[in-house]
Amino acid sequence: MNESFGQTAAIARTTSGLSQEAASQLLHVSTRTLSNYENNITKVPDEIVYQMMNIYHSQSLGWNYLINTSKVAKTLISGIRFSCGISSGALGLEVSTNEFLSIRNDFNRICLDDVITPDEQSTYDKCRKTIQMLIGTGISALIAIKKEPQTRERLMARVKIL
Repeated sequence: MNESFGQTAAIARTTSGLSQEAASQLLHVSTRTLSNYENNITKVPDEIVYQMMNIYHSQSLGWNYLINTSKVAKTLISGIRFSCGISSGALGLEVSTNEFLSIRNDFNRICLDDVITPDEQSTYDKCRKTIQMLIGTGISALIAIKKEPQTRERLMARVKIL
């Protein structure tokens, strides 16, 4: 299991405003078990990850789990950026969409007869990579970090923390 998933789960929990004690009650696990998940001592079962996603309101936690625990997912879903903001997620999606639109006609021509001939293979591979990137940037845009508007109270609270 990749070390970063436990850390990501802990960050998602704290971002949602939950202590380990409160989260463990909602997840129906002991505080020690949750701590073991967050410290990568114990593998997190799929059902618990699903509950964490819902309780912590974090779709990105599920994507992070898939990418970090499955070689298949990591291979098929490349290009996901977990810490991008809304504007960079939208911009990345725009760029990938334009790249896809530039190869769309070639892709449709190749796929029209359900056969990829040897002379079409390199163009098809380029199209496939472009589509994989589009999927990755699309997911990045969906899970982009939504920044809270800065209010005077929030700014003052940050100053007190620092």
